[in-house]
Amino acid sequence: MTINFSEIQRAEVLPEFPLHVDAAEVRAYLEATGEAAGSSAELWSETVPPLALGAFLFAALMELMPLPAGTLHTGQELTFHRPVSIGEDLTARITVRQRARRRGSRLTTLALEAHAADELVVSGRSTLIEQAGVVNA
Repeated sequence: MTINFSEIQRAEVLPEFPLHVDAAEVRAYLEATGEAAGSSAELWSETVPPLALGAFLFAALMELMPLPAGTLHTGQELTFHRPVSIGEDLTARITVRQRARRRGSRLTTLALEAHAADELVVSGRSTLIEQAGVVNA
């Protein structure tokens, strides 16, 4: 299922989707951020680095809802409620909090949550701006 970003509405709750981070993804993240060597690799041998969890959550959302060309990810605030184990099955929930036009550009704020069973493990928001005058291919 793919969601059309241009058609979402304020207060809309998007379909939940699974989020699962395995050891290979954590290693790739640590290598990409330069943390693969030494104590960082040992530190994250059983749990997902919090910022990695945020990146994987947003990447999974973008697979479900590709962004139009020229859309800017202008901000993100996340609260991590507890560590997430590598391989733990999560469910992501996204709600459209704000959808407004300003000078032709569209501002969208999404509320993000991930749960392990019924336990909230991460929550926050992400802000996107779809720029006016950008031609979508």
